[in-house]
Amino acid sequence: MAEKSQAASFDVTPLTGTIGATVTGIDLAQPQSDATMQAIEDTMHRHSVLFFLGQQLDDASHRRFGQWFGELDVHHSRRNAEGYPEIYVLEGYSRDIEWHADVTFSERPARASVLRPVALPSVGGDTIWTSTCFAYDALSSSMQRFVDGLHARHDSSALNNRDKDLPIIETVHPVVIDHPWTGERSIFVNPMFTKNIVELEPEESARVLEVLYRAVQLPSHQVRWKWRPDAVAMWDNFATQHYVVNDYTEHRSMRRVTIKGRRPTSQRLEASSARAAPRETAPA
Repeated sequence: MAEKSQAASFDVTPLTGTIGATVTGIDLAQPQSDATMQAIEDTMHRHSVLFFLGQQLDDASHRRFGQWFGELDVHHSRRNAEGYPEIYVLEGYSRDIEWHADVTFSERPARASVLRPVALPSVGGDTIWTSTCFAYDALSSSMQRFVDGLHARHDSSALNNRDKDLPIIETVHPVVIDHPWTGERSIFVNPMFTKNIVELEPEESARVLEVLYRAVQLPSHQVRWKWRPDAVAMWDNFATQHYVVNDYTEHRSMRRVTIKGRRPTSQRLEASSARAAPRETAPA
């Protein structure tokens, strides 16, 4: 059942019980009021991924829409649209694309991404999103307490499969983060960019990561989107991961703007670290 945005005149129709909604009754190619844009942001936080139907964005309107939400990332791969360095051109996928959130190897990973199709295959090439907040909530309380105290190392080396000479960017984030806007707890490790959990031995790290990846990839947390030319997707990278279904043989080209987020933090991790720190003793 469609719901009317309370702050703007667009309609929102949930796609599953956990994640995803379509949005109609708004033209993203036209400038919108701050109140409408705030309503879009609130709707994204509520549903995690939005699919705007009936859209005809070009590079200029695509960039303008994304800029309202914050500073845009310029992807280091240099696969950017001519004249629009903030627009990342996605095409020529290799077979090793994994589940991921965008640019988690950055100190300021993406808070949100806005993706539009330019060329679509006649069949295949769907994208699947999953809720990392629901995945965390589904963990046992004992597992939650364990992973709340861990950090993970991320790097960009997976992108070098296509672009061999790219510099490798690396950083460390909490395994579970506090969503900077909603406060929800969210699993923040992914098979594409996460390399290891820094507090664990290699075999331990691999086993724990596999448990978390399986939790994130449960079908009950997912929405699958079959692309259409007039649809634009926007998603919350602090609350989701996504996966491109590489089952197509025809040309597929997409364009994305990526809004920079805040450095991920976890109050539980900080509290755990403070408790574990050795006490300073007074000099004798």
